[in-house]
Amino acid sequence: MEKSIYLAGGCFWGTEHFFKQIAGVLSTEVGFANGHTDAPTYEQVYTDTTGYAETVRVVYDPSQVTLEFLLQMFFVAIDPTSLNKQGHDEGTRYRTGIYYTDADDRPVIDKVFAEEQSRYGEPLVVEREPLMAFYPADEYHQDYLEKHPDGYCHLPQALFAFARQARKRIEVVAAVIFDADDRIFATQRGYGEWKDWWEFPGGKIEAGESREEALRREIQEELDAEIEVGELMKTIDYDYPNFHLTMHCYKCRLSVTGYRLREHEAARWLAPNELNSVKWLPADEDFIKELNANTIRIVFEEAEQQSAAYDGEKMIGECQYIVDKIGKWGIMHTGVRPEYNGRGIAKRLVECIIAAARERGAKIIPVCSYAQRMMSGKDEYKDVLI
Repeated sequence: MEKSIYLAGGCFWGTEHFFKQIAGVLSTEVGFANGHTDAPTYEQVYTDTTGYAETVRVVYDPSQVTLEFLLQMFFVAIDPTSLNKQGHDEGTRYRTGIYYTDADDRPVIDKVFAEEQSRYGEPLVVEREPLMAFYPADEYHQDYLEKHPDGYCHLPQALFAFARQARKRIEVVAAVIFDADDRIFATQRGYGEWKDWWEFPGGKIEAGESREEALRREIQEELDAEIEVGELMKTIDYDYPNFHLTMHCYKCRLSVTGYRLREHEAARWLAPNELNSVKWLPADEDFIKELNANTIRIVFEEAEQQSAAYDGEKMIGECQYIVDKIGKWGIMHTGVRPEYNGRGIAKRLVECIIAAARERGAKIIPVCSYAQRMMSGKDEYKDVLI
């Protein structure tokens, strides 16, 4: 199955070359769209008396690339606020426009247009119309920049490299739902390529919605529940094979305890030490790693404060730890100021860190002597000067 969309983005040499770089685009053809004469020539269109715009017919495979993504890329390649002018090229033939032959494409066009309009303080001047006429240009103009790599183009070369590397971009919101015991709510997918994998509930942001509004709507649709949306915890960017995902993760709580699964096949409340017991979607797993690291960092700071309680003075001289990408901990070394040597300050700090790691199911690499002795069950220790 293939589909077509007609895009006017200024000089059609560069616009065509830009779209040829995008994965999922099957073919392109430059020509003239939506004028009022029959079979115009390039020279006639150049006079700006025919009403035609230089346009590219983009044929694409919707299973590989969506219309929404193609339109998002289109807006990357144009100045949508410039009337009848792109780069150094000026005239009605260089106006910008999106022309469609399938009426079902119009809602997608309007959605992307609204999203782009929200980024600008002035009205966009991109036409959105059904295709009324399209006449291919002479062969000389087809694939012009492939035939003439050093030929004129109003687009910078960097845009072509960007188009080759670009993936469909999807922006979603995710609810990291905590209960009173600090357990986290996880849902299991019941459909698609990632069936049976686990994720945070949530979904796409619709046009005109804030992230918080989108999250409340998605949870209502997925769980038949209402949530309280708190702080933004983390934004994760992840490259899946066919698209780039931006996921905004918000700390949330259910307004009531009940829920009903409408889309997922299962759900679980996971304690901190159970977070690695399920198979998370890759982007969600990235957040779990961040969550573990941030939680550990907070516990470490609390432990340091506890160990520094003597006479209200901070007694730690130097104490470091590392967390690698698979959640392993290495306590590198621990020490206190010489005048407090022998008072157990370092031991107390390491005890707190080990306890926090065990609570969260993290594997500990006992590098320092305190950790080695305590993990082996031996309580004896002595502070060592660093």
